[in-house]
Amino acid sequence: MPVPNVPSGTQGRTTSSRLVRYAQVYKKIFKGRKMNITSLKSFSIVFALIFISLTNPIIAEKNYLSEEFIKSHPNLKNRNQAEKNVENILKELAKLKTSKNQEDYLQKIQYGLDVYPDPNFYYLLGNYYMNLNSFDNAIKSHNLAILRRFNNEHLAYYNIACSYSLLKNKEKAFEFLIKALLSGYRNLEHIANDKDLNFLKNTDEWIPFKKNYLQIVDLKKYHGSYNIDDTGKSELLLCKNNIAIEPSFYRSKIDGSCCGTGNLEKPLDSHLRGIWRKTEDKIIIFYNTRCGYKGEGRKKEIYAGDCGPEYAQCSLKQICVTTTPEQFYYSYKVINLDNNSNPDSEYKFSTLYPKACKEYESLVNE
Repeated sequence: MPVPNVPSGTQGRTTSSRLVRYAQVYKKIFKGRKMNITSLKSFSIVFALIFISLTNPIIAEKNYLSEEFIKSHPNLKNRNQAEKNVENILKELAKLKTSKNQEDYLQKIQYGLDVYPDPNFYYLLGNYYMNLNSFDNAIKSHNLAILRRFNNEHLAYYNIACSYSLLKNKEKAFEFLIKALLSGYRNLEHIANDKDLNFLKNTDEWIPFKKNYLQIVDLKKYHGSYNIDDTGKSELLLCKNNIAIEPSFYRSKIDGSCCGTGNLEKPLDSHLRGIWRKTEDKIIIFYNTRCGYKGEGRKKEIYAGDCGPEYAQCSLKQICVTTTPEQFYYSYKVINLDNNSNPDSEYKFSTLYPKACKEYESLVNE
């Protein structure tokens, strides 16, 4: 990788001062000593290697792909101070992404990492290496993005799976593809068509993997309601045809206001909606729609219970918007199953088919 941007002259001054110190050390070593040819050659080789490492930009560059780089970063504990710079650099990278000069793109990522080891930089660096077919470096980069708590870790897991598949490492490729699916990766159609996974698709393990992880099967035993918080103001409903509904009697799923909430007889007034499927010992729900009423003319962000008269004005018509994982962080939920593949007791599962499921089905069929 090219040397990251440094202030003009800084690298030269640093290198020169270090060379002076090493020359002084070298002089002390030889002062007053009688050296045979073998010893003289050894010391000369060591000094030559030091000289090359300090003057050769390729050898002297930082190891951005090491955890040590992150741990020793001067701004590691200054995330808030670096946040604005990180945001601006990410915007610049978005513009450079389609540029033909990928050298500039790489240098901008490295400059970003010099500012702060943000997981988004490592994710973009991993994608950069994938495009160069440098899959080992891509894996390191994406793993560091996950280590730094990348918000969309399912995308990093998926890209690692693709890199391992392209390296023909079957075990690792399956391992990370499963991690991607269990952490929120939802684009099953893309998996089916992704050529990066062709190696896996030609293995004997692919068919059972596809059956266990990629098929959406409507299992009646899981139809019902699940208690997912202790307040009783939110629940999860699994309906026929793998429809999942999460009503909210707490805050509107559109804007966080109190509009359209509180009426337990109208669970569809404010809710998330998506698809559920059983995978391994889990039920995974992917939300793709948010519905609710909007608080009109609000002057500030409000919190639960802050529903005074000044916030009572709500839209007359319910709003529903489709969403992606990138737009909506809480876009998936996981229900754990016990050893008998039944919902864990903590969810207080009820097999009584939810009224809201019937209401939604009747709306769809109208």
